[in-house]
Amino acid sequence: MKVNNVQNTSANINFKMALKINPKLRPEVEKLGPKWVEYFEKLGKRVENVKHYDVCFEDSVYTPAVRSVENPQKNYYSALQREEDQLGRFVYLTCGDETYGFYNPNEPEIFRSIYGKEAPKKYASFRGIYDSGVQAAELSKLLEKQKLQRIADMKTKEAAKLLKEAQILSEKEKLNKSIDNLFDKYAGEIPEEPTKKKSFWSRLFSFCK
Repeated sequence: MKVNNVQNTSANINFKMALKINPKLRPEVEKLGPKWVEYFEKLGKRVENVKHYDVCFEDSVYTPAVRSVENPQKNYYSALQREEDQLGRFVYLTCGDETYGFYNPNEPEIFRSIYGKEAPKKYASFRGIYDSGVQAAELSKLLEKQKLQRIADMKTKEAAKLLKEAQILSEKEKLNKSIDNLFDKYAGEIPEEPTKKKSFWSRLFSFCK
């Protein structure tokens, strides 16, 4: 089995493959035998197309973490477990002098974000996975899907912005061109009217005012 160079602290994790196994866990894997070698190989295959998130085994082969390549300090798997503890609970929120009570959603935010109305069904399927490593792998794929969608949305917005700017520039250029054409056709010297000389009495009257 190929073991990646993963240190015990997340800050030193070498992000090259989506599955990371701490070299310190090698004796544990050797003790567990070939079934666990096969298990990790299958897990690595499961996440081979995930680029932005890693499934990490740092302290034990039984406790996976899911970390972002850009933000390895956060463990998304443990964050999901904390969120799951609060699902469906009745909670209170105080805002100024007002206190509001409501129920938390029954599915984690990532399922609602990706699947919408299908979230309950998809989350039930996820909850049916009793292997923590496989769950972590599936979570990494969900996070990847969410991130790629956000990147696509940003690109769409940026493209729309650039298109709008190009349209504004095009309209401005058309206006300037039409103005240039107008003055090329009709611009001409306009003689100024000679200043009328005021009479003595007019000047005197203006002065007396």
